[in-house]
Amino acid sequence: MSTTRPSSDGSVVPAGRRRDVQGLRAVAVVVVIAFHLLGWPTGGYLGVDVFFVISGFVITGVLLRRSPSGRVDLRDFYLRRARRILPLAFLVLVATVLASYWTWSSEKANDIGLDAVAAALFVGNWRFAFTASDYFNMGAEPSPLQHYWSLGVEEQFYLVWPGLLLVAAIVAARRSPTSLRRLVPPLAVAIGAASGVYAAWLASTDPNVAYFSSLTRGWELALGCLLAVLPAPRGSERLRTALSWLGLAGIAASVIVVDADAPFMGALAASTATGLAIVAGIGREPRNLLLRNRVSDYLGELSYGLYLWHFPVIVIGAAWLTRGSPAHVGVSVVLTLVLAAAAHQWVERPFMEGRLRPAKMRGSAVAVGVVTMSLALAAGVAPGWWQDTKPLTATPSLTPSPTPRPLLTASPTPSPSASDSPSPTELPPTPTPPPTPTPAPTIPPGQPVPLGETGLALQEGLRGGLALTAWPADLTPGTTPEAANPWPGASACQSTKVADPTSCTYGNANGPELVVWGDSVGGNLLAAVEGAFGSDYKVRGLTKSGCNINGANINYGAPPDICITQRNQSIAYINRVKPKVVFVTETYTFATRLASKASGAARLAEWAAADRSLIEAIKPSGATVVFVAPSIPGLAFKDCHRPDGSPQACISSIPAWFNEIAQVERSLDGVRFVETEHWYCLDGRCPMVSTTAGQHTMMKWDYIHVSYAYDRIVAADFRYQVLAMGILP
Repeated sequence: MSTTRPSSDGSVVPAGRRRDVQGLRAVAVVVVIAFHLLGWPTGGYLGVDVFFVISGFVITGVLLRRSPSGRVDLRDFYLRRARRILPLAFLVLVATVLASYWTWSSEKANDIGLDAVAAALFVGNWRFAFTASDYFNMGAEPSPLQHYWSLGVEEQFYLVWPGLLLVAAIVAARRSPTSLRRLVPPLAVAIGAASGVYAAWLASTDPNVAYFSSLTRGWELALGCLLAVLPAPRGSERLRTALSWLGLAGIAASVIVVDADAPFMGALAASTATGLAIVAGIGREPRNLLLRNRVSDYLGELSYGLYLWHFPVIVIGAAWLTRGSPAHVGVSVVLTLVLAAAAHQWVERPFMEGRLRPAKMRGSAVAVGVVTMSLALAAGVAPGWWQDTKPLTATPSLTPSPTPRPLLTASPTPSPSASDSPSPTELPPTPTPPPTPTPAPTIPPGQPVPLGETGLALQEGLRGGLALTAWPADLTPGTTPEAANPWPGASACQSTKVADPTSCTYGNANGPELVVWGDSVGGNLLAAVEGAFGSDYKVRGLTKSGCNINGANINYGAPPDICITQRNQSIAYINRVKPKVVFVTETYTFATRLASKASGAARLAEWAAADRSLIEAIKPSGATVVFVAPSIPGLAFKDCHRPDGSPQACISSIPAWFNEIAQVERSLDGVRFVETEHWYCLDGRCPMVSTTAGQHTMMKWDYIHVSYAYDRIVAADFRYQVLAMGILP
């Protein structure tokens, strides 16, 4: 005879079915944790899709069992959901926010506080979608609360689905009495079809939003809802057991074979396999030892806590221990298990089993929620709250030159939009760079420029930065993007108005024109080019953040149509104005996000073809084309800096794919190539701080963008290389 008992979601389900669901939860949470901790299995993120199907199945079953009359008791349903979800969710939020202020600088902790606000309101998925967090290839460490996005999706489902059933029941009752069970299939099919089509389309146009959006996850939840009303399958116990193992094999194949480049197809495979495993457990019990044993039972009971605790533990732990090291892995696993078990015993179970009086339970949940929201809001609106024990202070960046150069207010080619341009501003003082040695005889094409005095000075500065064991009190500039790039008028270079001659234009208004063409790292290069040649040349930036320049088809950055328009306008401008030199630079990260998903030699060939297409497009201008290697991806300051920590934690290395793309551009015919590795790295190690010119200069403010102060320092070496290659006289 079948027995019943409470499940980990607070519902009452048949014991056999409960064990199947708990076993599937255990499998899902294990692969998710392994993916976040080890990066394997490559499709481990699909464990969340398994959770979504289970949620639809379990919650619909709860609604049907607790609504035998056909009327949905929303008050009872939401009270049970609150008791199940809120106490532990708020506890983890409080603990994570507090740990963040202990671990990182206040800037990063404040951001996490805002994440906590969104998570507490169960809209974290939309926050991460709209802030363009790339789940699979972020340059910076993700928020330790980013995993709350899936909780937001589920809570939004819990809010909508019972209401839809209630409305459908009321409408149906006006025609003829009908059971709630009969209303589920048409609703689930309609929601699933609409959501599935939308998810498939959005996955190819905006994969980031597609991943986080609740609208693209509805089909998985709807699948679970549909499974909840299926009758028990006919067949022998052996057949049911085979079906159960087939479902598990499908889940295993999905998470092992699928990678981050195919999230929708992976979700489809994992969800279908989960459905098979669930169907096998409806009614009589199949013999599946993987789903039915004491370990999987216990992990299934802890699955909610394991999921909530694991990500903060992993991300915060990586700030104290080397990510992926045996110590980091071991501590993360043990601490996650301990926290989940303790919270299950002393937080989850008392609320779920009603061992606390209802009034006391409501008061406790409200109290925890108020504390969480208060801490999160304080973190978000009070930048000075809980400041670092050793705040970093900004000092004057570099020795100023006596006469700053003004931003140009006009160019030889008038533009109809020039009258709408902002009033002219002045550039900040240009630092006095190290002396530029007289270049040796012109270096022929294809030959590297030997390091001169300027390059050797930069390398010595990197050596000093690598040796630092404590953060200097006089770190220059400040530690925010605004402080790191205090360049008046530079905001225009985030998206240059090509038709406006004053937009992103600097230097000598009467000199020959040099063009810097690039994405956001092109804006960094612009500062170096202006510092090197601005006294003699007009320097025009044709830059737009998030847009690749060579035209390769990528799944990254700004919407393609905006980027294509900007690129076409830039090509037309270059061919019309005919500048003396076009300096081209863009982050090589674009090459890792090709829409074709090419890798290895195919990726290099596709990138080279795009570069050659760019060169051909501006050939009518007659300009000398110079490719400049971009900054090397590393670590963001706010991710690796923590109070009383060491700059050693911010040292990064050069990705292998970066060197491969650099070699492709180094080998292009008809262009020159400026090396920049020695600006950022020494013997393959890349520090955060340089001691060039006897100052402590923060080199980057995020994982890829160089600080204005360091842009100006490298200007002298950029000038040396350009002159040595005979690009400019």
